[in-house]
Amino acid sequence: MKPSSRLLEDSNIPAQHTPQNLQRRRALIRVASLALMLVVAWSVAWYFDLQDHLTTESIRGFMADAGWWGIALYVVAFVVGNLFHVPSNAFLAAAVLSYGFFPGYPLAYASNVLSLVVSFVFVRTVGGRALTAVERPWVRWALNRIDDHPISSVALLRLTMAGAPWLNYLLAMSSVRLRDYAIGSAIGLAPHLAVIAGLVAFAVDQTTKT
Repeated sequence: MKPSSRLLEDSNIPAQHTPQNLQRRRALIRVASLALMLVVAWSVAWYFDLQDHLTTESIRGFMADAGWWGIALYVVAFVVGNLFHVPSNAFLAAAVLSYGFFPGYPLAYASNVLSLVVSFVFVRTVGGRALTAVERPWVRWALNRIDDHPISSVALLRLTMAGAPWLNYLLAMSSVRLRDYAIGSAIGLAPHLAVIAGLVAFAVDQTTKT
């Protein structure tokens, strides 16, 4: 086939069938699927009053009643609670109040990082890398920044915004790799959670002295 005829055929391809538009369409479908699953999950959590049941007091209660199994149940509850947007500070406070700063803080820290990894895998599996299909300049700039410095970028975001659910979704739908996401999250969360755990431990210490 002559080059001129090939170019003529290419020029007749409908605009909606171009690779860029097909990529955007797939991204929209995956984002819509993710949104639907999240709405269903939040509806279930609302119906069963999950956030009212997973409080600092209730978490401490089942940890005490279950003995050593309470640690395993705590980790599972932390992971599930993160998916349903239960505030992570409730779990952090429960661990410190139950076990003190050590090993309460390491337990809460490790569980939080694990919960973020599980959230990442879930969102990436359903939503894919949908943000990479966005062509807006500021989105491209942000994605390029993450691509160039993935670990430090994630660490800085975690240091300032901790485990914000919307941040989990955005990072999972970017091009960042799971390994870089996990390392960056672990680095950024460590000082943030340490400060909160220290304040809780200090408050408990002052209460017991009075």
